Amino acid sequence: MERPAGAAAPLPWRDRAPLLLGHRGAPRLAHENTLASFRAALLAGLDGLETDLQRTSDGALVISHDPYLHGDDGAPDAFIAKLALAEVRRREPAMLDLGDLRAFMEAFPAALVNLELKTAAPFDDPRAPELARELGGWPEAVRRRLWLSSFDPLQLLTLAATRPDVPLAFLAFDATALALLPSLPVVAVHPHHSLVTAERMSAWRAAGLAVFVWTVNDVELSRRLLGLGVDGLIGDVPEALLAARR
Repeated sequence: MERPAGAAAPLPWRDRAPLLLGHRGAPRLAHENTLASFRAALLAGLDGLETDLQRTSDGALVISHDPYLHGDDGAPDAFIAKLALAEVRRREPAMLDLGDLRAFMEAFPAALVNLELKTAAPFDDPRAPELARELGGWPEAVRRRLWLSSFDPLQLLTLAATRPDVPLAFLAFDATALALLPSLPVVAVHPHHSLVTAERMSAWRAAGLAVFVWTVNDVELSRRLLGLGVDGLIGDVPEALLAARR
């Protein structure tokens, strides 16, 4: 099997694990996936954050977990993929784009970021090669603090083909998805916390994979996972993660 894309790139978590990452920032302190939420996660003491990438109809890569914008005053929800950036910004003035994320990382030079590439389904688009191309123009000092993840194996394969020079990771919510791992060009797995067992940790370690677990908001659960040797935790509550690591 070909060497995974990004395998030669520096691993952002090397010498810093276990990492504590804010899930979309610190969403219980500020609105998720905004600069305020990102800053709150770092100011609370976390190592970085996890966030999400969508694409507008005119090719802008924007930071949003949901693929749609909620309608106001009874208006229907609208898919971001069907809206131009100007309309997205009109409806959600605080929404960030990929350039804003880069600027944030430059302003916080110790912050690590896991960027989740959302699926292009059901609207096919070239977001994976566009993302790889844009990251190629980032300063190396910023890019080496970033890694990409996705639930979508096709997005990961496309990213690997475009050689983004950043590590790739596979997100998994149920055990059946884990069967895909040996076929994917990844250096890390991001399982839901319910999937993490000592046996799976041994198998992932034997495969050379780093392990980042989501969404972890309980101190005791955090301690158990750290005890199993995970490389990082992703959660909504900075205090719970920090208490577990202490």
